[in-house]
Amino acid sequence: CDVKGIEEIKTMTREAVEALAASKGLEPGTNLTAWGQLANALRDVGQLYNAQIILESLASPQTPELLLSLGNVYGALGNVERERNQPPRYAYLPWQGESAPLIQSAEIFYQKALTTYQSLPPNADQTLKLKADLNRLKILLALQNYTDGDRLARSLNLDRLTDPVLTIQAGLL
Repeated sequence: CDVKGIEEIKTMTREAVEALAASKGLEPGTNLTAWGQLANALRDVGQLYNAQIILESLASPQTPELLLSLGNVYGALGNVERERNQPPRYAYLPWQGESAPLIQSAEIFYQKALTTYQSLPPNADQTLKLKADLNRLKILLALQNYTDGDRLARSLNLDRLTDPVLTIQAGLL
């Protein structure tokens, strides 16, 4: 794909996102899965705000997969804000126990992510709920909320995971 093709794709994506945001919803019969996949692809390539616009327009308790994706976008936005606003630390040694204060804009996105993950409906798929809980745990640790993080980790019974992908995710926390 050449540069001109990439720019065309960016323009079409921006126009689609703007149209979706302007309409505040979708026409009947529109494929939510396709929009969710577009939002996830945008998140994966770093277009977090476009992904946020799409997912905020579509996510609801009736679409728990989109809620999970929206929480992931908020978490990614929190990470970007945290990294962007911290001063460079060239001589940082993690074992020295230093921790920079969390930037308020990052904390806002992290709180939105936690709220979104917790809003999954009770009847959502168990694997989806577990993914949301693992993401919540990661954010609680980023917020340095170790008490709630420990409580959540204990409630998850991480040693009983059977899905290899989720086991690897849990081990990376």
